[in-house]
Amino acid sequence: FGETNLRGSFNMSALNTAFNALAVAGGPTSQGSVRTIELIRGKSRKKMDVYAFLSDPAFQFQFDIQQNDILYVPMAQKIVALQGAVKRPMKYELAGKEGLTELLAFAGGINFNTYVDYLQIERAQADSLILLEYKLADVLSKKINVELADGDIVRDRKSTRLNSSHLVISYAVFCLKKK
Repeated sequence: FGETNLRGSFNMSALNTAFNALAVAGGPTSQGSVRTIELIRGKSRKKMDVYAFLSDPAFQFQFDIQQNDILYVPMAQKIVALQGAVKRPMKYELAGKEGLTELLAFAGGINFNTYVDYLQIERAQADSLILLEYKLADVLSKKINVELADGDIVRDRKSTRLNSSHLVISYAVFCLKKK
């Protein structure tokens, strides 16, 4: 119950995990949390984090299901959009004190051609938008810790300079095989 695309009771094999049950329920809605899902069994409540499952699929086996178990998907509390030169630009849910460093890790890191002198955060505050700018290099080296708020949009840019550790070939290449 909660923020799932399908609500109600479902019959499933006992060999399934709570993550399988979540899939049968159509997954969380766009407002539903993927970080604080609860598996409720009697008076016991166990928190599930889909991001932990994505980084280690064996994590799902800690959440076996039994008859009369309940999955509760609450509303997501902090959704942040990440745009620009990262591996997976999209919206992410942050939990607890997670900030910019964790957000970049969830996105798979930055691209090889990311401009490290620039990072911008667009934040709605009361009736106005504010823009915060940081050096991405300072964030990555953990010189500064940047906290994020619900609704923030984080942007970084591609660099026009080529990184010396990467090679770009823009012509046809023909390789000869030695006999």
